[in-house]
Amino acid sequence: MSTFDIAVERRGPATVLVSLAGLPLRGLQALQAWRLRREGIRLLLELDDHLLRDAGFIRSEIERLR
Repeated sequence: MSTFDIAVERRGPATVLVSLAGLPLRGLQALQAWRLRREGIRLLLELDDHLLRDAGFIRSEIERLR
């Protein structure tokens, strides 16, 4: 299957990227997987930040109540 055939079968922004850049499907899938991992790491760091902030608030409330 050629790159063009893959582009015709796919839909959305990925179709445009594949057809314009001539990227092979595996390269596009690797790029999408990398973006998903990056987004997952960003969300985990954001969650960690919220948890640390909550822990600091709880610690200060405990100290205040003593």
